[in-house]
Amino acid sequence: MSQIMLFEENHDWRAAQAASNLAYRSTGKKNIPAPLRTWIVSYYLDWLGHQTHARITSNDADRLLSIMGETIADPGYAGEFEPVLVRDFAVWLKATSDYQRAAIDKLRDTIIASPRSEWAKQAMLARLEIEYAWKIRGRDWASEVSEDSFKGFAEHLELASAHARKAHGLNSDRPEAAADMITILMGQEATKEEIRDWFDLSTRAQFDYLAAYRSLLNAFSERWGGSQGHVLMLGRRFAETGRYDTDVPDMLIHACVMITTEVANARAVFSHPLVRDTIVAYARSKRETKSGDQPESNDIAAVAAWLTGDDHMAAEALKTTGWELSPTTKRRLNDLLTHADAMRNSVSAGSGLWGARIQAVEKAFRSRNYQQTLDAIKALRPEDLKDEKCRNYVHELRDILEFPQRMKDGDWHRLPIYPGLSTCVVMGGDWSASPAGEISVTGNDNPRNELAFSVVSGEKFELRGEFSVDAPAPKDWLRSWALCPMTHWQPSRSANAAAYGIRGVVFYPKSGEPKAAIAGQFYSKRQAEQPAVLAKVNRFKISVEGDVAEFELNGVTSARTTAALEAETRRGLVGINCTFLPKDAKVTIRNIEVRAKK
Repeated sequence: MSQIMLFEENHDWRAAQAASNLAYRSTGKKNIPAPLRTWIVSYYLDWLGHQTHARITSNDADRLLSIMGETIADPGYAGEFEPVLVRDFAVWLKATSDYQRAAIDKLRDTIIASPRSEWAKQAMLARLEIEYAWKIRGRDWASEVSEDSFKGFAEHLELASAHARKAHGLNSDRPEAAADMITILMGQEATKEEIRDWFDLSTRAQFDYLAAYRSLLNAFSERWGGSQGHVLMLGRRFAETGRYDTDVPDMLIHACVMITTEVANARAVFSHPLVRDTIVAYARSKRETKSGDQPESNDIAAVAAWLTGDDHMAAEALKTTGWELSPTTKRRLNDLLTHADAMRNSVSAGSGLWGARIQAVEKAFRSRNYQQTLDAIKALRPEDLKDEKCRNYVHELRDILEFPQRMKDGDWHRLPIYPGLSTCVVMGGDWSASPAGEISVTGNDNPRNELAFSVVSGEKFELRGEFSVDAPAPKDWLRSWALCPMTHWQPSRSANAAAYGIRGVVFYPKSGEPKAAIAGQFYSKRQAEQPAVLAKVNRFKISVEGDVAEFELNGVTSARTTAALEAETRRGLVGINCTFLPKDAKVTIRNIEVRAKK
């Protein structure tokens, strides 16, 4: 199980899967304690749930519920450890929703007949009914849910409410049932005042029970009848508690990330008048309260300060870390649609490390005053550009801002690519650019390696280029993988969804020959699939004209209507995606050109 902790830090998918598979095979042995077997199976199913090629069967899910039944009676969870069981139970249930009704009924009966206290029974039954209610309803938008599903959803939420209220009445000193009531009331369309009352009851029992904070933020989000302002104001209130001996102030950042996922503009969210001053104070406090058990405090402070525009604090925090960021912070930046190199360049420019003239360029660019940015660039002198990173940064900004005008002539134009990728959106992956304008990504088995350029594709648009692959033999791959040049890319509007776009797919199965296809939001829903004849250097092109999209690979074309691809938008960015690129593999894309057809 130590692999779980190692994976969280390093995202070593290969080591985590190998350890998970090995542990899962041992769960049939009765000499292993039931709680440990439950953790192993729940982790294994959660792992499978994140794999696009894998499928969790109802037998897998029912096995988890069966072992959970054994665990509920385990003596190790008796007495003062019953609250641990209640929390563990909630985590286990979230590993999958593919269980059968019979398995749910059996687990319910096991809970009722168990030697646990009545409080623990009621708290677990509440969580069981919540999860089953959502299984019946599904995660689709309300307009796509059937009347029967809504009826079952309401019935099981009512059961959950009865159990949660009883559990809270039996032990109001515990926060779990009150926090579950927030989720229940969201589904029952209760008033925000009633939801807030249960949040207060939960945090009165335990101030830093973070599940209550997350649920309250969700309850006040736009999709649940609240607003972005509500979410930001709540995040601000959480930070203003000043309780840096807990993780409660961090919920301010959680709130901002929630909104950033929706609006795809981290700086606008973090520098919003509702939260900016509070985030600056939060960043300062994170630095001042840094301790041995908070090794990433300077990282967090640097990111938060930078996004609010306080580059001096960001620079001081980065100096403390040697201008390096931890893997966890890099992933946080990816959630905010950026990456470490772009942040370092922006901080260097904005803090004045590259001089006052470069600082003026960065200030104009951040304010989205692009003509002022170009004027500031034209005013630069050769001595302002002595640093190589600074030169790349300035040249990329200039070219990306001038690019739309050049595109109007209808000709092919090379994408403005410079080391540092300062204007690129990155949602995961180890990306780099050469001075010659080549883009490379190195694999680590990660499902998400995604980069987009600040170049807009429209209804009549073409993208072309070349790519080469240097990869280990298929026997050394963790799984099948895909390379996808993209147009019409837009970031996902929820944390777990795939980004939108039209994808040309080069699919490399772990066994069998490569295939070429075209797809929309999910590369796994490939259409017009056909054998791909690959060479050392491969030429590709995506063409979109009206309702028709084509992907051409080495002269062979796949085509479908944008409706068939479930394309969500007629505009978006140009991008590249590599899904599950094998560890140590390297994909290089060069001669990337675009054309807006007249």
